[in-house]
Amino acid sequence: MKIGVTGANGMLGAALIGRLSKVYKIFATSRSLGIAGENIKWNCFDLTDAMLLKEWLNQNKLDLVIHCAAIVDVDTCEANIDLATELHVKTTEIIANYLDSTNGRLIYISTDSVFDGEKQHAYCESDLVNPLNIYAKTKLMGESSVQSMGSGLILRTNIIGWTQKGRTSFAEWMLKSLIDNTPLNLFHDVYFSPLTVDSLSLIIEEIIENPIFGLYNCTSSDSISKYNFSKKMA
Repeated sequence: MKIGVTGANGMLGAALIGRLSKVYKIFATSRSLGIAGENIKWNCFDLTDAMLLKEWLNQNKLDLVIHCAAIVDVDTCEANIDLATELHVKTTEIIANYLDSTNGRLIYISTDSVFDGEKQHAYCESDLVNPLNIYAKTKLMGESSVQSMGSGLILRTNIIGWTQKGRTSFAEWMLKSLIDNTPLNLFHDVYFSPLTVDSLSLIIEEIIENPIFGLYNCTSSDSISKYNFSKKMA
């Protein structure tokens, strides 16, 4: 099986290619090179260039694509609506159309931010969505082309872990602040149910071996406030 991974130099992408390349031939793409390995073929380009994206898909004849690429910085999305739309919506549409025409599979990494957080209990897949920012709105829009596929899977999730050099994740920001004795202001009434990138990459590996399709919330079994999360980290 030939597996494509977009955003392969990001936090989840790096964890995925590190795990999956032990078994599968991985075709990784990102703006810059990431993890090297015997079963990893890199092709670095701007994913929003439709011609280059289609060329990458056609040349490699991929059986499955894990679409991780995203602009996760909310402020950047607000300031660059067209770019966020191109990356989250248009690239997903191109990948979905290609794989649907070749009987391939697509795993689209979406976000728990499609919900507005007003519900007092855990969300389920049938709950109504209400995205509150451009990041969440465009990620939700990207889901539609995956849902129209015969072999598409949407995973709404929230991940924590360690990034590649030069980037900082939520957990890393907290850890650095704790080490530097920098006061942290965090919400005690905002809850999330994150997975570590290792856990999510393992789940995705199991899904590759035992396919499921449709829409799933992919989270930890419980939830915690951002404030209590930082206390546990401390």
